[in-house]
Amino acid sequence: MLMHSQCHLSDEPSAPGCVVIVVEGGDDTFIWYCRPGDEQWVKYDYDIGTQPALPDPEGNEFEKTPICAITACRGKFYFYGSTTELGVLEFCPDPVFSSIAIDDSYESEDDEEEHDEDDEEECVRTTRSRAQTPSAFHVESVGDLYMITLFYVSPRSDEVAECVVEKMDFSARRWRAVDDLGGRTFLLSRYYFGASCVCGENSGGLQQDCVYVVNPWKKEMLVFDVKDGTHSLHKLDEAPSADKAFWLLPKEN
Repeated sequence: MLMHSQCHLSDEPSAPGCVVIVVEGGDDTFIWYCRPGDEQWVKYDYDIGTQPALPDPEGNEFEKTPICAITACRGKFYFYGSTTELGVLEFCPDPVFSSIAIDDSYESEDDEEEHDEDDEEECVRTTRSRAQTPSAFHVESVGDLYMITLFYVSPRSDEVAECVVEKMDFSARRWRAVDDLGGRTFLLSRYYFGASCVCGENSGGLQQDCVYVVNPWKKEMLVFDVKDGTHSLHKLDEAPSADKAFWLLPKEN
């Protein structure tokens, strides 16, 4: 199951308190962790709640909720809890799980009035796309935590209708929409991977302030331009058949 697992460092390896974790994939609800210099890994079983279970011979209606994707930022680890909650894992020195309640209320009466006056057609489009089950990615970039949410055209479709990028304001406990990525590029592989990188001379044609999403099953790559709100689809006909997509990132100086 290692191909479905994720390995992350909480900080630079030389930083005090740096922790390395491996989150098991699939339905497993445990992590492995160690610190640089340790001679062995420690296994930790976690319990962050339950979710409806798929039908099984034993008739279980609920099962423990697994962590599907996790991201390191500012010495802690963050994972998707719900639209109103952000899961947190920190080491003190043992693993401690908690959550941040997200404030999704309007900040002022002007914000609410502006929302009410939105064009009717735009409201219908957004409501339709956001009514579908989304995919959410967390990406750390220069010390900030971003969330990229993909909304699909229908529950059983993998065609993306909308891409929304937001940055966490920890002081206000709010996700705030952004219209650029600070000149960086986000690379995503659905269900398990998200990374930020700098576009330089050897970037292979990657564009700044864009989000790249690979769909290995359909051999396609979606590119979302965060600045102008447009997106394009690129066929990867020569790519090998696979159920996962991997990005190889150059070392940043």
